[in-house]
Formats: sequence, structure tokens, C-alpha cells
Amino acid sequence: MDNGSTAAGATGAGMGGLLMGLLIGAVVGGVVALLFAPQTGNETRRMIKNRAGDIGNAFRGATRDMRETASRAGEQMRQSAAEMRQTG
Repeated sequence: MDNGSTAAGATGAGMGGLLMGLLIGAVVGGVVALLFAPQTGNETRRMIKNRAGDIGNAFRGATRDMRETASRAGEQMRQSAAEMRQTG
């Protein structure tokens, strides 16, 4: 029997780490940019708004990928269960 469900589980766990890395990197990058970029308050607020949008987009993309990975893993598990029922 194929061990695809284990590989899918590992991929799902990797996506969680990727998501955390993206969020942490975005926050750190935003803080560094705010501290070292001399600009007006309006420019800073606009930059924060843009950065928040980027973080939201990254989060939505990562969660979409995680849902797809979980869906594929669930389908593989259903197929494996069906095969097991057929073989006895």
C-alpha cells in the first residue's frame, strides 16, 4: 500500500511553518522599515496599511494552500480505506 497520506501530513505541517515564517518575516520587516525610514506620519500610515494588506494576502494564500493539502490528504485516506475494505 502507498504511504501518500504520511507525505501529505508532512506537507501540511510544513505549510504551518511556512505561514508562521511569512508572518514573522512580515512583522520584522515592517518594524525595521518603520524604524529606519525617515518619512512623514501620513507616509508611515500608508506604508503600514500596504504592509497589512500584503500580510493578509500572504495569510489567505497560505491558508488556501493548507486547505487544498488537507483536502488531498483526506481524499487519499478515503481511497486507502476503500482499498482496505475491498482487500479484506
